[in-house]
Amino acid sequence: MKTAFLPLSPTVCRPFDARRDGLALGEGAAVLALETLDRASRRNACIYGEGGVVACLMALREQWLPTQAAFEAPDPACSFPVVHKPRDARVNIALGNAFGFGGVNSTLILRRSA
Repeated sequence: MKTAFLPLSPTVCRPFDARRDGLALGEGAAVLALETLDRASRRNACIYGEGGVVACLMALREQWLPTQAAFEAPDPACSFPVVHKPRDARVNIALGNAFGFGGVNSTLILRRSA
């Protein structure tokens, strides 16, 4: 984390951790265009990706669950399983969230094609 942000949050964002705290700053806008790799390669396209989107696409393609970033200590009050290590799983739908200040939020839901 950049030192300029230390007054706001001296730690990284850990939303599912028992000692949850931290902050992840971000802002911006994006347009996402998806096409098959074959088509993009035929037109010599540059392949770009955003971390959350790429993780969702990889989870759908490779059928695995990525880990929760910056997870350190389990919260006993957390009733859903947090992924500590990547693991194989049947993944048909993936959801990625991005949250920002002032209500600048986005959610991307991807479904595995038939």
